Order: sequence, then structure tokens, then C-alpha cells
Amino acid sequence: MQRAEANPYLYTRIKAKLNNAGSATAWELIARFLTRPVVAVLAVFLLLAINASVIMKGKQDNAMAVQQLLQQNNSVDTDFAIQVQSNFSSDQ
Repeated sequence: MQRAEANPYLYTRIKAKLNNAGSATAWELIARFLTRPVVAVLAVFLLLAINASVIMKGKQDNAMAVQQLLQQNNSVDTDFAIQVQSNFSSDQ
């Protein structure tokens, strides 16, 4: 059995990473921000809120369309009844 040996350049890479820790690129900063749990939870809640508002708006639009159809149908029935009544009155 042999003793495990580390990569000879491991210490050099660790030191370089520690020295460059303060100078992160813009992409690293964005990735660091977006991977926070708070941001992920807020994004999920925002997505759910947008979906709920779209669904509610669709239901509201459907209800308004049904209401308009019922009003139009009632108007047609009333007009037909008035016409039948006037025809019946003129026949007598």
C-alpha cells in the first residue's frame, strides 16, 4: 500500500485562488447572487403569482363573455316577444 500524494501544483492553485478571491468577474458575481436560496424562492413565488393572475384574468374574461352572451340572448328574446305581441295585436 502506498501513501497518497497530493498533486504537486495543488498548493499553488489554492494560493492563487485565495489571492484572486477579491477580484471576481461580473459573471461570477451574477452567478453567486442568483444561486442564493432567497433569490430562488422569490423567483418561484413570482412565477406562481404571475400564473395565478393570468388564470384569474382568463376566468374573469370568460365570465364577462358569458354575461354579455346572456344579455344579448335576453335582448333577442325581448325583441322577439315584442314583435310577436305587436303582430298578435294587429291581427285582432
